[in-house]
Amino acid sequence: MLIPNGSSFNRFTRNGQVPQYENMKLKIIVLFILASFIYVIFNIGDWKEKRTLFWDKSGYYAYLPATFIYDDIGRLGFLDSLNPKYRFTGDYNDYGIYEQPTGKRLNKYHVGIAVFQLPFFMIGHAYTLWEGSYPADGYSPYYMLLICLSTAFWSAMGFWVLGNFLRRYFNELPTIITLLLLAFGTNIYFYSSFDTGMSHPYSFFLMACVLQLTDQWYRTGKRSSVVLLGLVFGLLFLIRPVNILCLLIPLLWQTDQEKIGTRWQFFWKQKTGLLLAIVAGLAVSLLQLSYWKFVSGHWLKYSYEGEGFDFLSPHIMDGLFSYRKGWFVYTPLALIAFLGFFFIPKKYYKVVPALLFTLLLAIYIVFSWSQWYYGGSYGCRAMIEFLSLLSFPLAALIAFIIGQRWLVKMIASVVLVLVLSLSFWQTYQFYLGVIPWDYVTKEYYWSVFFKTAYNEQDKALLMPEGR
Repeated sequence: MLIPNGSSFNRFTRNGQVPQYENMKLKIIVLFILASFIYVIFNIGDWKEKRTLFWDKSGYYAYLPATFIYDDIGRLGFLDSLNPKYRFTGDYNDYGIYEQPTGKRLNKYHVGIAVFQLPFFMIGHAYTLWEGSYPADGYSPYYMLLICLSTAFWSAMGFWVLGNFLRRYFNELPTIITLLLLAFGTNIYFYSSFDTGMSHPYSFFLMACVLQLTDQWYRTGKRSSVVLLGLVFGLLFLIRPVNILCLLIPLLWQTDQEKIGTRWQFFWKQKTGLLLAIVAGLAVSLLQLSYWKFVSGHWLKYSYEGEGFDFLSPHIMDGLFSYRKGWFVYTPLALIAFLGFFFIPKKYYKVVPALLFTLLLAIYIVFSWSQWYYGGSYGCRAMIEFLSLLSFPLAALIAFIIGQRWLVKMIASVVLVLVLSLSFWQTYQFYLGVIPWDYVTKEYYWSVFFKTAYNEQDKALLMPEGR
């Protein structure tokens, strides 16, 4: 149950630092989240059964064995020879790979995930060579285990960064509750433990870094903060270019009734740091640009052939409320978090434009994608990274509830426990295949709501493509 804890909002010590005992509490919570993810990874054991790197995930990861084992970054021919054994893309040997006029083949997936997976890959490769039980081919069990651990680690690091950001505004209790709700009450739980290797937990970490560094930059004016921010945006480009829309956050941060000229005066004073940030971001982006140049002959290359955005016909209502992949259906905590915008204290209103405008723009862009349901996924996976932005209004809502009478706290606690329970249950159903990867209808959803297995009568309720 939510319990009182004095003031739930901003409470630094005199020197502006968070008390040391709260640092320890945050570390314990983040370690608990990481341990929970790792427990699931070992418990389900997909890495032992060669079921970790498949479809999109195999494309993200392919750069590592291509570079360090096969010396085949230009053709990726080893994927064709290994696919019959590991079945990363079923019967499609060239899934996500396109022939180029240069004679090379282009991997449509960006290189950013491989950058974050690199240290874990090297550990897996070294251990496989040393232990000798499995072939050092880049895809045997120890490689897959380390990729699973990589996802869990970077996701947990996102919660660590997010916790440090939130503690600047909220007391420890709403901060801790917010982190636990996001970790286990949303589909980031599924993609950090059950289905590892996708891009979203990594992007979640980077989005948290954007919040932390932006806030730090505006508070201190330190050049190092904005330079690191440039590096983060470069990494966001390497993973998923559309996510650089969160540039709105540093542009609009701490916006209130001040004149626009005041904001530009701040930027002008920070011009050296901003220039270095741009250079840092471009330097990181050069990794992707160089790959495109090497394979296609062009510095800029649109790699998602046959896919794109239709900004005139976005599927916003489907993306938010449909039983097929609705964000608020499979992640109702996101809707609760949005309600938190109404409970942000007046003294923190200055952060609302940056967060709200970025989230609304993200919803518009994400659901303008030609395949707005994003293929096989549990819920709306494309919005996972933006949960970091929702942490602020969610923490504000929790802080508000903590200050209310016991009846309000009791009702809120029941609602949040139900949301957590729903998340655990639907995650389990998806893992069992009761909630399929696509084609869910309202009729099917409610028919299997309490089931751990579906029957033919249930299956007939799916969209025609899934029957």
